[in-house]
Amino acid sequence: MGPVERRIPSVLDLMRLENANPKAGRPLSIERVYQANHISEAEYRAILDEQKVERQRERNAAAISDMEAESLVLEERMRRAGVPEKMRNVAIDVTNVEALLTGKWLYVRGNDNVSTTRRACMALKGWMTRRAYGTAQFTRATAMLSAFRADETDAIGSLTAADILVITGLGAEAATDWAIGKLHEVLD
Repeated sequence: MGPVERRIPSVLDLMRLENANPKAGRPLSIERVYQANHISEAEYRAILDEQKVERQRERNAAAISDMEAESLVLEERMRRAGVPEKMRNVAIDVTNVEALLTGKWLYVRGNDNVSTTRRACMALKGWMTRRAYGTAQFTRATAMLSAFRADETDAIGSLTAADILVITGLGAEAATDWAIGKLHEVLD
């Protein structure tokens, strides 16, 4: 296992050392057999400590592997939701998760569109960590309205089918009656 076990000679080590061979009439002495089969309390504790450290390393490696797998699953869910690649590795925000899980609204407002989008993605990621199943949809308001212009029924179906919908860039589109009406249609 480790350096502690290598310091404790085995019967075979002692036989090689003394060129012992019971079949050839050169047996190992009783003292050497006793030495090979008995260790001090300090040596025993050292072996136990080493085994404990090794088990802890194995558990840590397994936990890191599990965390990496969860991270990959979370990143894939963010990708499927349509979150831009540069926003997939944001931190996880759990402060608003309870409200999102109960179906309440979260409105993130700010002067900088990038920081508000980042905060919305952080909340979405928090929702995904707490909810193992469920679909999410991330869209920009301008892209949503373009999708409505192309195929209204398909666009409304894909947006309303999601368990959680993140719309960023509200106000970036022209505030026409049609645009406001479509936004209210999605929100309703």
